[in-house]
Amino acid sequence: MQLELGPIDARDMERWTRFARRVLLEVRTDVDHDAVIDVDVLDGWARLIDSWQRTAAASTTTFRWTEQLDCDQGEYLLHGLIRGLGGQDLGELVTLEDVADQAVVTRHVLGCFLDAMCDENDAAAAFTEDLRHRYLSNAT
Repeated sequence: MQLELGPIDARDMERWTRFARRVLLEVRTDVDHDAVIDVDVLDGWARLIDSWQRTAAASTTTFRWTEQLDCDQGEYLLHGLIRGLGGQDLGELVTLEDVADQAVVTRHVLGCFLDAMCDENDAAAAFTEDLRHRYLSNAT
């Protein structure tokens, strides 16, 4: 699948990568979260976030990033993210202010993932449309 992020403000993306890295670190170091998000999912997201951060840091104003990902791997990472976002314990790691401050970029990343997966095949399209309805239908 061809995953494309952007265009989005590079500074916003850098702020979001710092936020996402902090959440990943807190999840990794909190043994109570082991059952919520698998370590392979955390590693996969960490690799993506590191790449996004490098690209955002090198961008002057606008962030754009493109990479070819295996569709199964993309679905695995997306499942893990959705499962983690739905975990009640994750709410202990982020404040409502964090959620509000990072909402635009979070929705952008999730929407781009869903768009890329939707283009892959009918099964992926059905899966992504369900997720889009559940998680992005209230996006402003």
